[in-house]
Amino acid sequence: MPATPAPSRHRRDLTAATPTARPSRPQSPTSTTNFTNSTISTAHLHKINIVSRVALDGKAKQGKDGASVKMYFKLSVPYDVAPGATIPLCLEENLKILECQVHPLDHNSAPYSFSGTAYPLLHSAARALALPPRSTTTYHTAYGLSPPQASSRSNGASSSRVSHLAEEKYTGQIVVSSYHICYIVPTIFPPRSENSEDTFVRTKSRRASLGGDKNNMQFMAAISAWVPYATKPPRYPFLLSIPIPRCLHNSAKIRIFPPESTSSSFASLSSDDESLPWDLASDPRVTRPSSRSLHKHDSTNQFADDESSDSEANITAADGIFLRGSFPSTERLRVRWAKPSKTVVFGDVGRRRVGVQTAQGDMTCTVTGRARGGITMDVEYKGVCRDLWFPGVATMLGLDVGLIAQGCDVMWTDKPEWNVSGPVGFDLSAVGPRANGARFDSMDPLSPPSPTHTQFPSSSPSLLRAPLPEGGELSLDASSSSLSADMPSVSSLPSDRTDPSMPLTLYVNMNDLLPPAKNQFDFKISGSIIVAPRVQPNDTFDETTPVVLPRFTVHAADGEKTSITVRNEADALVEVFNLSGDIHRDAQARKTVLQRGAYTRCGQEGGRIALKRVATVSRPLTPGRGALVHNPGPAKSPIYPRPVFEGPRMLSCVTATVTPLLRAGERAPDAYSVRLCFPAPVFDAQSRPLEWVEFGLANPEARMLGANVAVDASHSSEKNEVDLSSHLHVDITSASADNIPVKYEVGGGGGRQWISWIRVHVEGMPGAMIVVDYCVRTEVSNVNTFDVLLPTFGIPVGKMVVDIETQGLRLSMLESNLAYEQVYVAGRRLLHHSLSEFFYPKVSIALHPASPPRTGFQSLPNMLIVLTCVIAMALCFMVMWRLSDTSHGFHNGMLDDAAFAALLDMRLEALRTAEMNAPTNTQQWLDEPSIDTLDTRSWPSSEPTQVLADEPTNDYFYSEHVWHDSEDTIHDDDDDTQPSLSKALSFPSAMHIPFDASRFRAAWANAKHRVETLPWDDVRKVAGRVWDVCLRIYHYPLDPP
Repeated sequence: MPATPAPSRHRRDLTAATPTARPSRPQSPTSTTNFTNSTISTAHLHKINIVSRVALDGKAKQGKDGASVKMYFKLSVPYDVAPGATIPLCLEENLKILECQVHPLDHNSAPYSFSGTAYPLLHSAARALALPPRSTTTYHTAYGLSPPQASSRSNGASSSRVSHLAEEKYTGQIVVSSYHICYIVPTIFPPRSENSEDTFVRTKSRRASLGGDKNNMQFMAAISAWVPYATKPPRYPFLLSIPIPRCLHNSAKIRIFPPESTSSSFASLSSDDESLPWDLASDPRVTRPSSRSLHKHDSTNQFADDESSDSEANITAADGIFLRGSFPSTERLRVRWAKPSKTVVFGDVGRRRVGVQTAQGDMTCTVTGRARGGITMDVEYKGVCRDLWFPGVATMLGLDVGLIAQGCDVMWTDKPEWNVSGPVGFDLSAVGPRANGARFDSMDPLSPPSPTHTQFPSSSPSLLRAPLPEGGELSLDASSSSLSADMPSVSSLPSDRTDPSMPLTLYVNMNDLLPPAKNQFDFKISGSIIVAPRVQPNDTFDETTPVVLPRFTVHAADGEKTSITVRNEADALVEVFNLSGDIHRDAQARKTVLQRGAYTRCGQEGGRIALKRVATVSRPLTPGRGALVHNPGPAKSPIYPRPVFEGPRMLSCVTATVTPLLRAGERAPDAYSVRLCFPAPVFDAQSRPLEWVEFGLANPEARMLGANVAVDASHSSEKNEVDLSSHLHVDITSASADNIPVKYEVGGGGGRQWISWIRVHVEGMPGAMIVVDYCVRTEVSNVNTFDVLLPTFGIPVGKMVVDIETQGLRLSMLESNLAYEQVYVAGRRLLHHSLSEFFYPKVSIALHPASPPRTGFQSLPNMLIVLTCVIAMALCFMVMWRLSDTSHGFHNGMLDDAAFAALLDMRLEALRTAEMNAPTNTQQWLDEPSIDTLDTRSWPSSEPTQVLADEPTNDYFYSEHVWHDSEDTIHDDDDDTQPSLSKALSFPSAMHIPFDASRFRAAWANAKHRVETLPWDDVRKVAGRVWDVCLRIYHYPLDPP
């Protein structure tokens, strides 16, 4: 059969094969025919086993995402199968077929003649399946068929030759249908008649080899495929999953690339004396055949002329590792390899621990009663672990799950065992010690560092590993998936184990949890336990003491969420409390009360429960007046665990937030509030549990700034003194511990040192966050300066933080004896560290209302002033620039003062002469000046030009101007018909203007001298001062930036 391209289940362009014979057509042996990818429903597939031998030849190259695998099948098709039927061979899975070929075999399982060089895939299939040497006759010759003519072209000339391969109608073909790799039976079968001359030569043996009898047709099929890796490092090993048909004779030869860092020579997998660079494992296990069978096979096997042996003597270091041998019947062959891991034994079970990325559980606690000083309950945990991973090649791993109950003891009831069950991937459970290092990362090295050899962990037990009988009565149709089906609940506790808090080790088979679709492990754990509060030997037990709800946890999980549900099945009430809070003083600590049969959800945070018995008191028909029913038992105080107190007796941190208070309609505050936050101390000076925490508010007028006020709050030696703090009033608004209102007392300070002394009740709440709010107001009006009353403690304070909120106000003054100060948007922060006993913090502030934003009418005068100043400055600069430019032009020009004066006199003389010689004219045009003021038509054109030309001048500017006047004069003499407005504007007026040249020259010289001697630094200083004034006016009332 010619080579066919890669099939794909997404390309269904051709129809399924039919029993009707198709006409043959000539084909080239090297040409590629269209692949028949049939679309056939699963109901029409013939589920029979036609594969009698399987051989795999794979090669994995470094840097690729998969491996190239060639699969060779020996097919034995019964004659009673319908022509053109589709028979599934194996699952497609993630296989990508590149090329496939089918060739018939004779009755001795020998391939009919074909060219090994033209069809190397068939040549390799005959060798891998250990078939006899090729027959000397072709399939067409054996049955008297006309061989097809294969055409080819060489150098533009076409030629034809005889093809030795049979057509698809005689051999069948390989297709992908319904996610299976299928074989389509040929449409034309060879004849079975014994009298026909084209029939097979029958053997004398009554029983031929498997598939070699007269009732079966034999073929060999070769498939070249690409198999991508199912998993890759770093969290997983390299994993190849190759789907294959079920068969009794299976062999594999897979070559694996060597690691980059390894330079030693490699050998075959059968060599146990050398340390291999990879940890290599396969499922099922591939075993190397004995040397005796190899020698026997080599002595009897014969090769054709174009064949050669693939002896292992040619293996070099660059060839890598060979996985070579036989394996039992299976639906897929899995090959794993990874870098060698260190030998570490976890617990008693000796299994490596699997990693879990996320774990989610649902815990149900059913309360059943009371026993042995605790609460009996049936617990059931349903856990789901996702993204299980392990970087090595081991497949049978352990998963540790433990039961925790904070501050409580867990004991067994009459049934000391856990019932554990799970779906596919769960084998059994056992109790083992807590795994050390159960949570690890694939990149972290395991210790101790010791080398290990290639490991082959065994898979689940299978009868196919045992020797099979020679007869064909054994059925292989049953799938091995039934071996890993859901298992019933098993007991997990050995007889010598009595502690239910010890972790369980669940056995996980990674072969059943391949990512990404099936990488989820579900399991369920149930049992009966007793949860009792953990008390000291000298403590008395109280039935009302709550116990913490237990929960299961997956130790190796990177992230875990557990939801807890409480159900009441006892003849009593179950009180459910939150995990934190005093159940006797805080009404919010109790969540709910459960009657029999009720339940509630506690969420992920968990909770506490207490069992409360219901008192059965007979009620009279006519109760007496005032009759009350009391609990006969005495009330007992709860037992609190005594924490270990090893640190110094002090407050770690005290935070005070000061907020000024403004009344409605007022712009300045007359009071302020203070919020104190500090943790409650544990013990007093005598190491007894602390009942009250006390602090005082010192008088700011005591003049003991920053000193230690060593005085008792309840006694004062000063008598008949005026109270300087009578104008201050302190009101305590609230006191709480962990958001729970607590009792507090306020007393007079006495004397002049203290304004008030405050006590807060903190018994039974060690370490709780105490919050005290108080307000300070004064009777003095119109006071903007305040002395902030801050607490003074009788024990040292590690750090004091004072936050002053000044939003909407302006802080004009701040005085304090605290060491550090920080400025932020909302106000100021003061810090002080290591406060001694009775340290008096002093803080004085002055607050003023913030200036309201100016409107447009209020800022208009300021804007006018600024605009006027800017215009004045601009005019000054323009005048100075003009004077400087004029001085520069006369100074750099070629005309000196004497020449300029002479030129000016000549110009004036020319103007007077023109005025005296001007004739009168009675004609006047519309809007033209009178003759008394201007007459330009009879203006002599030669005199001004002659006067200016007689005097030599060195100023090119005035020379050009004089030449321009001459041109205008000449032009006026030629045109006397109408007046010209340009002429009137080009010459001075005819009026007599007295002019004193000496005064002009003196003024000019004075101005020139002033400009030349004016220092530029003074001008710049004056301009800078003016600019500063303008900035202050513009940014008022704020300072300029």
